[in-house]
Amino acid sequence: MTDKSTQPEAWKRPALLVLALVLILTMVRLGVWQLDRASQKQAILDDRIQRSQLTSVDLSSLDVNNEELRFRLIEESGRFLPNGTVFVDRQVVKGKVGYQVFTPFVTQSEQTILVARGWVSVGDSREILPAVETPSELVSIRGRLNTPPAQPPLWDERYAISDGAVWQYLPLDEYAAQMQLNLFPLVLELAPDTDAPTALEIDWPTIDDKWVGKHKAYALQWFAMALAMLIISVFMLFKSIRARSGS
Repeated sequence: MTDKSTQPEAWKRPALLVLALVLILTMVRLGVWQLDRASQKQAILDDRIQRSQLTSVDLSSLDVNNEELRFRLIEESGRFLPNGTVFVDRQVVKGKVGYQVFTPFVTQSEQTILVARGWVSVGDSREILPAVETPSELVSIRGRLNTPPAQPPLWDERYAISDGAVWQYLPLDEYAAQMQLNLFPLVLELAPDTDAPTALEIDWPTIDDKWVGKHKAYALQWFAMALAMLIISVFMLFKSIRARSGS
């Protein structure tokens, strides 16, 4: 007569092994997916770095509908529009809070682009904006194309984006509508070594994608968990076999 007390245990072991195998394969698959994502992000990053090393061109030679213009080096001559200067708030440089200063610039080919001129400290009071000189004569500028300051995390749409010349972030469409300008779809960040009399404190962020490293770290975690599960499963399997052979 079969001992019914052993039946549940006999049914549990194969089910647990199958479950462990499914979990291991799932973890490995997730690790491979994370590596694939890291590879995709690395390809994008390499393309951006390559673009940043190309010879400088002027805006008129670019296709504004091309989505691969970010970090392209630009050289232009033209004039600033001082009345369009705005200050993007809460920009931190070297641990200090200040503003990123933007002024529209009309090129000699009559294109208008918003220029990120650099950073300036808040000063003693937020009630008074820092004094920023803007040349009115024809000047030459050099820099790279980039996206404007993005919407802050957890932004509440009930907040006002701008208060006079102070903006919390810089949506180009809204700025262009307020200033009645036809703007190039990216901003021009002045180069750190620019000698134009328009530059404030400039520190170009490294062209990097933190998610490349994060995807690789996540992949390592999934592989480590899969290995741990495999070791535990093999240990439990051998323990079960030894217990059966000893009974």
